[in-house]
Amino acid sequence: MAVVLPGLEIRKPEHSDLEQACDVFARSIALAFAEEGITAEAPAEIAFKQELLRRAVQADDSELVFFVARLAGKVIGTISYGPCGEDIRRCTAGELAEVGELGSLYVLPEFQGQCVASALIAKMAAYLQSRGVQRFALDCGLKQAQAKWRQKFGPPYKVVKDYWGPGAHHMIWLCSTADYVPGQGREKGVRLRDQELTIRAATAEDADLLCQWWNDGEVMRFSGFPLGLGLTREDVLKLFTGNDPAQHRLILEVAGEPVGEMNYRDLGGQTAQIGIKICSAQCRERGYGTRFLRLLIGYLFGAGGYKKVVLDTNVKNTRAQHVYEKLGFRKVATRIDCWRDQLGELQSFIDYELTPEEFVHE
Repeated sequence: MAVVLPGLEIRKPEHSDLEQACDVFARSIALAFAEEGITAEAPAEIAFKQELLRRAVQADDSELVFFVARLAGKVIGTISYGPCGEDIRRCTAGELAEVGELGSLYVLPEFQGQCVASALIAKMAAYLQSRGVQRFALDCGLKQAQAKWRQKFGPPYKVVKDYWGPGAHHMIWLCSTADYVPGQGREKGVRLRDQELTIRAATAEDADLLCQWWNDGEVMRFSGFPLGLGLTREDVLKLFTGNDPAQHRLILEVAGEPVGEMNYRDLGGQTAQIGIKICSAQCRERGYGTRFLRLLIGYLFGAGGYKKVVLDTNVKNTRAQHVYEKLGFRKVATRIDCWRDQLGELQSFIDYELTPEEFVHE
């Protein structure tokens, strides 16, 4: 997952944005349809999207809301929300007719893969939640785009096979708005996906699992607790009833199975401190840690709006140091013999920092 370029601005479009936003549709839709082998159908779709945008801006259509992503004064992406479309109505036999539809999510080809779409979704979700909208639907009939939306939104709510012809299926997603609003919702808005990997917010239902991991000396040894933390389930539950909005605890999943945990804390000054543990022994040394870190850091620098990420690691944990440095982290200090662990042994730690410009996202 890549980092959003610094300076990205997301706002409602103005008249001066129309020409550039229409160009986003022209270029992005043409490319998407060419990749699907349906180039001849692109002009009609482009014209349709351009007209929707003009109507929303010029007529102030209260039912249709657009946001645009701008970078250095240039429109590079769009998103819209409006009444449920005909394909969703037809495919669900009217079941979702009263649910609004997220659409027109396009990013210029040269800026794709840099979390611009995620930032647009987060902005729209926050807008919708502020107006009491709890759910939204979206649909897609393009195979390559469907693969991306599976990563972002999970398994589709409904798949209509051969809707566009043999082997050309139509997919519909039904989503909770709160899941995509940073800092809000039952999962504090954090739910990130990369193929089989998922990062989600920890809940009280994870207390037993966290208790097991934190009491495992092998899992906790590099943190300075080779005997484990000795916590009870009730101790862990207190973490979910406390009022600490700066702290975010996350669960890592591979193919739906919990394998570890992450956390990040808002330190102020647009700085986040992070930590990670792959707790499942069979999932270590398989590259998952690097991928999970890229996923979370991309989110923090993108939708999270952070300008710096910091972490520390035990001097003895050379494997972790290799991963962090591969991602672009810079050593800023080494704290020698700064702490005694449970066995009375002095431990040393290395402090790292990372900025968006330094982040190696591929």
